[in-house]
Amino acid sequence: MKILLVILACSLIGCTWTFHRPPMKLHIPQEPVSENIYQYYVIDESSEEPDAYFETKDEAENYKEYFKEHHNYKIVSVK
Repeated sequence: MKILLVILACSLIGCTWTFHRPPMKLHIPQEPVSENIYQYYVIDESSEEPDAYFETKDEAENYKEYFKEHHNYKIVSVK
């Protein structure tokens, strides 16, 4: 009778078994922390924040040329 009361009490209380397992090893490739990917920023003369970011100066020049009618962009290089 006592065993039945213990089983009933455990099922009503919500007792569970704790399984101790070693921590999982996650094989996530870690990219090395690098400096800025972007080397060139295109910023409007009247703005404080860049409008676009580029890896090469040619890409920045093309962007500046494409929007030259409506914006006065300048290219800022980051080193």
